[in-house]
Amino acid sequence: MSPQQDQDWMDRITQGDSDALSELYDHYHTLVFSLARNILGNHHQAEEVTLEVFTRLWKHAATYNPQKASLQTWMLRITRNLAIDRLRAQESELQKLHWSWEEAQAQSQTVKSPEAEFTSETDKQQVHHALDQLSEDQKEAVLLNFFKGYSHQQIAEVLDVPVGTVKARIRLSMKKLKNWLSPKK
Repeated sequence: MSPQQDQDWMDRITQGDSDALSELYDHYHTLVFSLARNILGNHHQAEEVTLEVFTRLWKHAATYNPQKASLQTWMLRITRNLAIDRLRAQESELQKLHWSWEEAQAQSQTVKSPEAEFTSETDKQQVHHALDQLSEDQKEAVLLNFFKGYSHQQIAEVLDVPVGTVKARIRLSMKKLKNWLSPKK
């Protein structure tokens, strides 16, 4: 498209012409979506970023300055920034999901009666001993699932492994724990 056509669209959008936004969208949405998809690696998120780009363009059309950059460059810069912001937010969420064995132990500490405390402490020692018998990978999956309440999908993201691997680790761990913690006959 010509710079004049781009400027015409932006002038019309600044005046609140939704048809101009529709025309601009039809012309540029594939380019915007492609960049977002390449950065994010996720179709759904790329669609959301594309929508947000055109929403921002509608709201802030008056801030566009053709002397600084072409419309295409300006839109792609907005796309890139929004996609990178989204990636940073995802990384931040994943960091929040990380935890330590010590945190899990500390969270399980509660005040109880002396009788309950003795029984609870004995049970707790048995569980901790049994958990220590698991491999680190198995222990991590079990603790995230049962002590932190994470879904299999969340655990897979934290550990950077397939969901099937998480399920297998938890299933095998539970089988081992059942054998170790069941009363012997």
